[in-house]
Amino acid sequence: EGAVTLPCEAATLSSEIVELDMGDFAGRLRADVYSADVRATIAANPWDFKPPNGESQHEVEVRVRSFVEREVLPVAVPGGPPAVVVAHGLAIKCFLRHVLGSDAAMTWKVRLDNCSITEVGFEEDVTARDAGWHVLRVNDTAHLREL
Repeated sequence: EGAVTLPCEAATLSSEIVELDMGDFAGRLRADVYSADVRATIAANPWDFKPPNGESQHEVEVRVRSFVEREVLPVAVPGGPPAVVVAHGLAIKCFLRHVLGSDAAMTWKVRLDNCSITEVGFEEDVTARDAGWHVLRVNDTAHLREL
């Protein structure tokens, strides 16, 4: 009960849309790993900072964008059922940064609640004024209100 049913002809599981890999910081207390030096390094370049043996927001964006362009765009049919990607919050935020062409610091300014819906569209007609990616909605939780 409470599950959302979507029309689905095929599903693909992929590690490309998981959360940012925190590397050696994973499972440790923030107070233990985010020293003043680490915070200063992050502030200086949040987009390319990566924990030891982890990955950066930039790397997350590249892998999510690659997945969407390879697996989603080719099967999305205008006027057809939606192509749905279920992903982790920071993976979505990094992809939105790409869609908007925004500064890396803006990644943390987007709120995404658990189970929210973020919708983007892609206009393939390169002659159209709105060609390319555009944001349709972010953090929509209306479907959760009845639960």
